[in-house]
Amino acid sequence: MRLRISHAAILLAVAFHGVAFPESPRGIDSVPADPDATAETRRVLAYLAELSGDRSGTALVGQNCGHGSQIADESNPMGYRALVETLAERTGRYPAILGVDYEHD
Repeated sequence: MRLRISHAAILLAVAFHGVAFPESPRGIDSVPADPDATAETRRVLAYLAELSGDRSGTALVGQNCGHGSQIADESNPMGYRALVETLAERTGRYPAILGVDYEHD
């Protein structure tokens, strides 16, 4: 489980690298459970806590890709290319969160 959490934190940290994160509103807890959490992880957690506040119309949008080798297969309709790159080409934006499942294959 720790490995999956670390990968999610890394993915979010990469997605928000260089973004300024405001303080958490109304005392929402943004203190990481892991006292050794990296600065990037702390920024992501602060950002997520800030989204829980009063900012209307703000949300993180994600996309789930296929399972195992489907993700890397450019011809697969459940792969990264078909679902994420095509979305980015059409909208100019990438999803903030990407769901992947390597359990099946």
